[in-house]
Amino acid sequence: MLRYLRGVIRDYGVVPHEGVFYTLRLLLGACEAGFFPGIIFYLTLWFPAVYRARVVSFFMLAIPISSIVYSVSNDLSASAYYPKGPSRYGRAWARP
Repeated sequence: MLRYLRGVIRDYGVVPHEGVFYTLRLLLGACEAGFFPGIIFYLTLWFPAVYRARVVSFFMLAIPISSIVYSVSNDLSASAYYPKGPSRYGRAWARP
């Protein structure tokens, strides 16, 4: 599965036409949609019931922490890229 996902990501920017692009987007979305439940299922199998809530909460805590790290790194890279401040478009180049 990981080898297949790597191939999808590699070919993501090199598509011959629009139909292939949307097919790859659909496959990549399906792989991403299965990641979170798969990790939760893996954690329930790996850790005993006594520690399960704590481990799942640490995993869930990684979501807001990653948002904080992303916003700080985004501001640092934007200030390095635009030393005189952002252009009239703001920082829209960094938003998904």
